[in-house]
Amino acid sequence: MYPLTLAECLSNAIDQICEAYDTMPIIGLSGPQGVGKTTALSALNRINSKRIATLGIDDFYLTKAERITLAKSVSPLFKTRGPAGTHDLNLIEKTLESLVSAKPNTRTPLVSFDKVTDDRRPESDWFVFEGKPDVILLEGWLVGAIAPEDFSDSEPMND
Repeated sequence: MYPLTLAECLSNAIDQICEAYDTMPIIGLSGPQGVGKTTALSALNRINSKRIATLGIDDFYLTKAERITLAKSVSPLFKTRGPAGTHDLNLIEKTLESLVSAKPNTRTPLVSFDKVTDDRRPESDWFVFEGKPDVILLEGWLVGAIAPEDFSDSEPMND
């Protein structure tokens, strides 16, 4: 017998979590870049019958224009996507709130980022999740990372 795939392990865990709790779980999946998180979540949606809203942290980057503005006013590091502060936390919160409070006819657009153009795709190209999910899964390489308490007040470590 073959070992379980990541998608199968996630499917089993989701089924157990949904059985154990009365509320909709919001699950964070963290792992290094290129490890297969997105691929596993695509497979998960094929093998699990639950309505799973899958969000990728990479889709929530600030727009290119917003990052360029930050690069000019805060640090040149913000021009490149990836450093802390280059994700649109307000959009993540708004999307999660919409999914959690969704009714059967609610349509929640899920942002989509195009790494080739280094910017968000037009909203007309975003996937729309219809209704209320059974589970929300947020995947990314820094999901769950907690900034030190003094992070916003600390001086930069280098130029």
